[in-house]
Amino acid sequence: MFDHVFRSFPEPLLMLDRQGIILDANNNMLGITGISRTSLQGSNFSSLCKNHGDLLRAFGKAAHEVAMVRIRDVQLHLGGQSQLFEQVTFLGLQGDENGVVAVFRPAGSDMEAGFWGKKNLEMGAYGMAAVLSHEVKNPLSGIRGAAQLLATSAAPEDMELCHLITAETDRITRLLDRLNILAEDEGPMRQALNIHEVIDKVLQIYDMSDWPKLEVSRAFDPSLPPVLGHDDSLVQVFLNLVKNAGEAMGDAGNLRIETTYRTGTRIQRGNNSLPNLPIEVRIIDGGPGVPLELSNHLFTPFVGAREGGTGLGLAIVAKLVNQHEGLVDYRRVGDESVFAVRLPRAI
Repeated sequence: MFDHVFRSFPEPLLMLDRQGIILDANNNMLGITGISRTSLQGSNFSSLCKNHGDLLRAFGKAAHEVAMVRIRDVQLHLGGQSQLFEQVTFLGLQGDENGVVAVFRPAGSDMEAGFWGKKNLEMGAYGMAAVLSHEVKNPLSGIRGAAQLLATSAAPEDMELCHLITAETDRITRLLDRLNILAEDEGPMRQALNIHEVIDKVLQIYDMSDWPKLEVSRAFDPSLPPVLGHDDSLVQVFLNLVKNAGEAMGDAGNLRIETTYRTGTRIQRGNNSLPNLPIEVRIIDGGPGVPLELSNHLFTPFVGAREGGTGLGLAIVAKLVNQHEGLVDYRRVGDESVFAVRLPRAI
């Protein structure tokens, strides 16, 4: 899986160890450098980039802090000519055998994607997400084991927290497994769900976390019919949106969640008409909103406004909603940010 995704990724990639030795390069990188894979492997990244100070500093930060670091407008002399890159992203990966993935976005490329994304970028980016998911599973198993151990001697009032930790690690593990197939169009099996029960579960998970504490108000339509959905996926969709709102506002922020039924709402996507999407859930916060330069690419993988973020949260939201044949959009209304998710009804 990793070799296939890495070699066919639509942007030039390098895999480096933490000391800056090149472990592998994908086909696009070989094309722009004019150097064979065997010649690149084992060479030093500093030699390839001609000791470019900004690149080396960004690489060092990603390697030592296991972080994502981006720099823009990078000019390098590769393949016998000057190459301009709109953005270079370094992804620090956990694990003894892993170091840093470097993603080079050529200037003037058509790789930018909006909500639905171009197919090759979407598949490649989610393929990289599948690789990253492997790195997350290792600590998850340890967390689950620790929660089970704590449960054997926990006080009665702490048992609920132990069970919640175990249930959440299981849910996240299932979703990480699904990251391996997010590049495919086929979604999970769906059934009739009460969307309000999904949202209540999301808010319970959020309340038990160490994320910013929010004042939440609900404006639910009690007459809503069931949605046609997959429980774990929809929990992840709304948990990502609520978490984003909390991070945008900080402690004591006011979050409003509204549900409504929109009769006859039908969306056109290109030349295709989506199924009727009458059920709408709106996540509304009073945070500062999305920077204008990111608003058109908000749901693109590896694009994000938060320092230290992965840029995958909203991309995963978009993909999961798409698999439900639904729609998610963002708009700024006055001083509020509104994420609206539209879903089909089950019956």
